[in-house]
Amino acid sequence: MKTSNHLLRRLTAALLAAVLALSIALPVFASDDGDTIYINSVSDLLSLARSCAYDQWSVGKTVILQKDLSLEGMLWEPIPSFSGQFKGNGHTISDLTITGQYSPAGLFGIVEEQGSIESLSVRGVVSVSDSADTTTGGIVGVNHGTLINCQFTGVVTGDSEVGGIVGRTDGLVSGCVNQGRVLGRKDVGGIAGQAEPYRELDLSKDTIKRLRSELEVLRGLVDDTTGVVENSTTSISNSFGAMTSQMDTAIAAARQLDDQASDYGDEVADEIDRASTLLADTLTKLEPVMDTGEDAMTKLTDEIGRAHV
Repeated sequence: MKTSNHLLRRLTAALLAAVLALSIALPVFASDDGDTIYINSVSDLLSLARSCAYDQWSVGKTVILQKDLSLEGMLWEPIPSFSGQFKGNGHTISDLTITGQYSPAGLFGIVEEQGSIESLSVRGVVSVSDSADTTTGGIVGVNHGTLINCQFTGVVTGDSEVGGIVGRTDGLVSGCVNQGRVLGRKDVGGIAGQAEPYRELDLSKDTIKRLRSELEVLRGLVDDTTGVVENSTTSISNSFGAMTSQMDTAIAAARQLDDQASDYGDEVADEIDRASTLLADTLTKLEPVMDTGEDAMTKLTDEIGRAHV
């Protein structure tokens, strides 16, 4: 009997040891489909950070924070690259401490274009070296994705591109609140240190070709009319001459825009700005063209009327 009890105790102890070892080896619990990860402890969060060293690992994954976590006593290294969906569920990660030479720096280093962080609160200190250019945020260093309803409380210190929520963003930041201090040399903001504007230019090549074609048709009509009135009064001839010159400028602008349209995908923002300005200039030139044409036709009608008197 004693032997049986002894064996039972040993078996129970072995089972407990096995369960403990399993929990240590697999700190992040994933659902059956492997695409949902539940964060219930600091160990889970650390495991997530290690996995995100591979920039494609988190693509298509959903990470759910299920409780508040404290990082007290730890020097945190930013989660390198995140491309999944991080749902904070209103929970707080507190006592975040980041120091050293990290850039971009934040709880997350980079949120990629496919990535998002939602309803997460962070408390702590992000203070990286200010001896060189750094990009620093309380929650994210660089954001290419989406940050929604996030909150930071604490202190963020860096050199340039320093923000309470994100250091630099060209993605979406919405409903975020910073209740901390932000210190830096340049490009410093309460929410974002630098927010690159979102631009969308919807200018199809077919539309440009149609504009160019219509302008050339109008130019032809101007030439025909000019031929008819070239022997009329000097004022009428001059009016149509001015109209012809303005049409030539408008057509040249449309032709240049047409030639550039196929290259927009590889052009930088200032090229897009220049093209947009060119189109606006073309449309602006059409206004005096029409005004001049109307004036010329009025004068022509008056001359014809006087000729019949």
